[in-house]
Amino acid sequence: MPLWWAYKYEPIFIIAAAFTLLSLFHWTPSVNMLLLFIAICAGVAFLHEGSHYALVWKYGGKPKCGIGKQGLEKFNPYVTSDTRFSRDRTVKISLAPIFVITGLGILLVALIPSLLLIWCLAVSLNFAFAANDVWGSYILLRDYPPTVYVKGEKSELIVFYTLKD
Repeated sequence: MPLWWAYKYEPIFIIAAAFTLLSLFHWTPSVNMLLLFIAICAGVAFLHEGSHYALVWKYGGKPKCGIGKQGLEKFNPYVTSDTRFSRDRTVKISLAPIFVITGLGILLVALIPSLLLIWCLAVSLNFAFAANDVWGSYILLRDYPPTVYVKGEKSELIVFYTLKD
């Protein structure tokens, strides 16, 4: 199941989230803002992929990390594993960053309210990064029975049926 559309449109989601939030808070563009934005993107990407990594490891897989080098996956971080997970575990692994980073963002806003914009930007960027995770989970839940096994690759999910199916 290729996830090419999400890789194609993910940068648009990221830029739209950033400019929408920055314009809402009337921040003017500057070099410092660009550096802050890059730092937030890197931090969110690290936490996002770290959430995937933690669940793959928790469910008994050997996670492998990398960054795409060509095509639509260029500069896109990923976590894969040679392990085949059940459909439901794959969905949990895919959607974990949404819950982890959103929960962390809510906690940090409660603790440090003055940094509301930065936390909102981080949570928005996480949702943009999760476009292909959400799409892949939706397709798995819609089209495949719970008995299938799934192996995640850099830009696709490979579905394996059991002999009972």
